[in-house]
Amino acid sequence: MFGRPTPKPSEVFTPTQLPLREHNAYVPRAEAEEKIGRFLSRGQVPLIYGEYGVGKTTVVRKSLRDGGFDDGLVYIASAAGKTISDVLRTALEHIGATVKTSEVSTTSASGKAGASFIVDLGGEASRAKQTTEEFVVQSPTDNRVLELLAEYELTIVIDELHRASAAFREGLADLVKATHGQEERWPQLVLIGTSADATTLVRVDAGIDRFVKEHRLPTMTDTEARRLIETGFETLRLAIPEDLVATVVRTAAGAPSLLQSICLDMADATVNAGEDQVTEVAYRKAISTYLEENTSRLNEAYTKAIEHTGPKRYRKQILVAMSQLEMDYPELEQIRERIEQNLGSRVEQTALSGPLRHLKTGSDSVLVDVTRHEGGRVHNVSTFRDPMMKSFVRFYTELEKQGLV
Repeated sequence: MFGRPTPKPSEVFTPTQLPLREHNAYVPRAEAEEKIGRFLSRGQVPLIYGEYGVGKTTVVRKSLRDGGFDDGLVYIASAAGKTISDVLRTALEHIGATVKTSEVSTTSASGKAGASFIVDLGGEASRAKQTTEEFVVQSPTDNRVLELLAEYELTIVIDELHRASAAFREGLADLVKATHGQEERWPQLVLIGTSADATTLVRVDAGIDRFVKEHRLPTMTDTEARRLIETGFETLRLAIPEDLVATVVRTAAGAPSLLQSICLDMADATVNAGEDQVTEVAYRKAISTYLEENTSRLNEAYTKAIEHTGPKRYRKQILVAMSQLEMDYPELEQIRERIEQNLGSRVEQTALSGPLRHLKTGSDSVLVDVTRHEGGRVHNVSTFRDPMMKSFVRFYTELEKQGLV
């Protein structure tokens, strides 16, 4: 009697794909999944945010699939360069309607960019209750469009909201108001972005504040990371020593995509060597491969930014501290406190002002200034220019401790 065939490593660890298939390694992010379901059931708009590579898109897509939203799911991979009309055209095409653009207009007094287009409800979309086979849409909140989205029970997910234009945000605020707070449950909206996006969106129209509900997806916990590693290698029928599991957990530093990449390369190396236990050699090879194939750009930027001499190396200390802080937009005092913890000695804010300014200066700068509004206060905070840099610095710092860089 033969058992089921062992899947390939790429069928288990999926760093560049959503883990939605049978053998894919995935660890539930219970709190986030519960929040997404609860917000949607209450007619609210979840805005899931967190640092790059933390698994926001995966958690949203997995939650919606498990909640039975798949058939009506319209996924917009990025808000960059799009208008709300673009989003609605994609949604209408999802239900089988034919959408023809008649003329593009940069509107008028409101300053909202959009386009008028013609919707043909023939073919697959002909089961719609609309009596008109063809109609012209002049506004993204056209009642006929909203009725169609509701009838087909569509859920629209908009990713990379932080890359949206001001006009897109205005149109999105209008769409939220037009589709929520009504008797009809559909369409549902889910947004993925940064911690600043909710504030920016609500500032466009304070009337949507009661609908937009934020949830920060934190970095993966050590327990979650350990479970993903152990479950994945068990599926592949490969043994992995406990001390190596602990090393991989520390190295990935809470980033699911990085964890999946390292595990995939370790599994490939082990299977190709004809072995059934993952070794330190396979781990080191996986790290070398990841550094070579994924991080040369980030490594160059980081290396240019930090000092290579001096006893304190405050520029490096600032970047390491910011990579370790859970908040996306830390203030100088929060950075200073973390540096003190890392160094075990007193650090004055004045000692950090110059190095912090240097990290934000010039075309090769790795940090940027951000003005954050919170209640009646305005905070001057800092963040990484490249969202991938935060997890890279944590990763690189751990490799330095292991003597691998």
